[in-house]
Amino acid sequence: MRLGVSAVLALLGAGLGSTVAAQDLPRFLQELIARKEASPSRSFDKIWRYQYNGETVYYIPASPLFSDSSSQLYDSAGELICKPDGGYTGRGDGRCPDFLEARSKGQLVWRDSRFETSQPESRGAEDDRSPSGVPPDA
Repeated sequence: MRLGVSAVLALLGAGLGSTVAAQDLPRFLQELIARKEASPSRSFDKIWRYQYNGETVYYIPASPLFSDSSSQLYDSAGELICKPDGGYTGRGDGRCPDFLEARSKGQLVWRDSRFETSQPESRGAEDDRSPSGVPPDA
């Protein structure tokens, strides 16, 4: 199913939990969120924005429902930088081993409120599990 930009913005505007205005998100995230909201999949339920190595990046924690899933870290253009944590070892793909310690200015930019749970979000991302939902470094 292909969605036009206006459909994506309408879905985000109606939002299942957008915490940042849709027009303030990169197009790749708008499209990813629209596909996610149109699907019953529980592959991920949050997207965080951070500063890392002088760049704005987007972190999608691994699903707590799948023990071997990995988180994903994207640059602002939508290119996958690395998988910081999760997977079989819990250490991701090893391409950015310092991300969880070096990230700063965390902001939750989207959450899928259809699947609110008390489950932990991602192995290795303990600071993302604060009661307020905002990481301590925000």
